[in-house]
Amino acid sequence: MRVFQLKLTAWIAAGFFALMLVVLIAFNFYAIHRILRDADDRMETLSEGIMAELAAHGTPPGGPVSPAAIASIDSHLAFATRHRRVGYAIVSLSHEVLYQTPGFSLPREAAFLARERRRPFIVRVESEGDDLEDALSEWHVMFRCPGKDVIVFISDRSEYELVEKILEGMGIALGLAVLLALPLGHLMSRKVLASLDAIDEAVQRLRQGDLSARIATAHSQDEVARLIEALNRTFDSLQASFERIQRFSADAAHELNTPLTALRGSIEVCLGRERTTAEYQAVLTECLEQITTLSRLLKDLLLLARPGTAEQRRLMAPVNASDLVDQVVRQARAANAGSAVRVDCDIQPDIVLNASEGLLRRLCHNLVDNALRFSGKAGAVSISLRRQADAAVLEVRDQGIGIAAADLDRIFEPFYQVEESRSVGTGLGLAIVAWIVELHGGAITVESTPGQGTRFRVTLPNPPPVEVTPGAPGQ
Repeated sequence: MRVFQLKLTAWIAAGFFALMLVVLIAFNFYAIHRILRDADDRMETLSEGIMAELAAHGTPPGGPVSPAAIASIDSHLAFATRHRRVGYAIVSLSHEVLYQTPGFSLPREAAFLARERRRPFIVRVESEGDDLEDALSEWHVMFRCPGKDVIVFISDRSEYELVEKILEGMGIALGLAVLLALPLGHLMSRKVLASLDAIDEAVQRLRQGDLSARIATAHSQDEVARLIEALNRTFDSLQASFERIQRFSADAAHELNTPLTALRGSIEVCLGRERTTAEYQAVLTECLEQITTLSRLLKDLLLLARPGTAEQRRLMAPVNASDLVDQVVRQARAANAGSAVRVDCDIQPDIVLNASEGLLRRLCHNLVDNALRFSGKAGAVSISLRRQADAAVLEVRDQGIGIAAADLDRIFEPFYQVEESRSVGTGLGLAIVAWIVELHGGAITVESTPGQGTRFRVTLPNPPPVEVTPGAPGQ
């Protein structure tokens, strides 16, 4: 995490510096452009004034420029030259310098003087002044203004100084950006990674076995907050799953131990002394019953141990649920032919579901078998299957002993049995039903009144509109 924080700090600092650089360059470019454009207009006006004074004093095109003309020009430009440090030079059309202000040096190369320029330009000139600053090489923003008789080169040192100050300010701002980029990047990376640190801490606690560890949530509603909420919900599911696995493992060990203990006890008693053939047969019969119970229990445990994954759903196919329920009902009637319990059914034909045929058959069998076992010596068991909106609804109703309200919330837990049924079954039948319903994306509800009976209602979603051969379920 520390290495990533350093990288994130560097990225944020680089991004901040790049942003500041772009903003400053854009601002300075705009400011310098405006300064030069305004200076161009002003210098053009001053140049026209100089040429007007020369014409007023009758200065010939080839010179010379009279002192009176220079005095008049300086008089009219006194404010500009005093406050704006304006220097100028008068050049003939033959590119001969006729006059230039003291301290202002103009390159005398003919190519330079003859070159036409429509915009302000920057040139390096040698100052002829006495001051140390004037004696140094300087850069000037210069303007070339051609006239009918002469060419005027004019420069305003203050314009370049203003540009120079803007560039210096840009350099200072970039320096401050560099100084602020790293601390700002560090603070922002700390803020961004605070949530990741909390996630890492919670994961470490989970790895150490603390399943109650959760990530502290912020009050914001950003993407990270939503991720933390999703992770906390996942951790809740993991904790609940782990607790169910613990309970399931403990119950499974207990339930497996019961027939094994009985089996071992029967064998030990049998081997305690010599027995008759009939006694050996009785013990072996009892052992076979225990083995059968143990085998049935193991099969149920293996079924519940299957994960309800996408692989299982991928293997589902269209199943004629009407025919399947009809087969289960006919098998139940055959198995209870000598019983006084009546089995009624109301099956709507041609209901097709996308399901696992084997699991759907197990679901129906468990519900019907459960209803028959707890219906007592008489009464009726009713099975119905019908299409309702975009779902198929299976109902199994009995008139048996019913289930107490305190037990209704727990009857789908593995190995849970109400007091009246502890001597019957393994306690996994309804747990398997609930697992199959969940795997198929359905829902199961139960209503029961003690002494009057129970109704299980299974809703399986979205039966596809598949054409099937009409069946005729037996009623």
